[in-house]
Amino acid sequence: MKTMFKRFLAWLRNTDGSASVEMLGSVAVVCVIIVNCMMILGYALQQNQVSYAAKRVARSIEISGYISESLEEENDILKELLPNADELEAQVMADTISTVNVWARDNSAGRTRLLLQLREMEQDTSTYTNPSDFTLHVQAFYTLPLAYFGAEPSDQESALDEDAATPGIKLKLPINVYVNGQSEIYWKSNANWN
Repeated sequence: MKTMFKRFLAWLRNTDGSASVEMLGSVAVVCVIIVNCMMILGYALQQNQVSYAAKRVARSIEISGYISESLEEENDILKELLPNADELEAQVMADTISTVNVWARDNSAGRTRLLLQLREMEQDTSTYTNPSDFTLHVQAFYTLPLAYFGAEPSDQESALDEDAATPGIKLKLPINVYVNGQSEIYWKSNANWN
């Protein structure tokens, strides 16, 4: 046992080749830093893409002056703007409707639309409330793979089994974007037509 301990101490004191070991350690650390920067860059790019798509969806609501109650139209626009919307699980959230001040409901198009009136004054109070203001909430998730165990399933295997999970450790990072907007449409009511 003492001889093994003495050999270990002698190995620690030996400085032959220590520069190459230090260089290998430095290269490994630099590689880890570069991989981490690439992962952070991927998340930042997805955040930027979701933010842009949310602004475009909010702009379409501003121009049209309404929001669909089921949010189908808004989610369709979001999927057109984000090619990987299904992968990101991106969707316009239902709490968007709770922040909308609805001026009227329109059922003429076969689905319920919540009309947002431009610059409508509240009749009951002297305070100004603007029903045309709304807040759009888009939520998505960026999946960050940390480690893989085993082989990735091939395209043929994943086409046959859509629920096949890739073994490994993955981290789902949330992306939440809130965009404020205001309707640009003045919906005339029949009561005001004289």
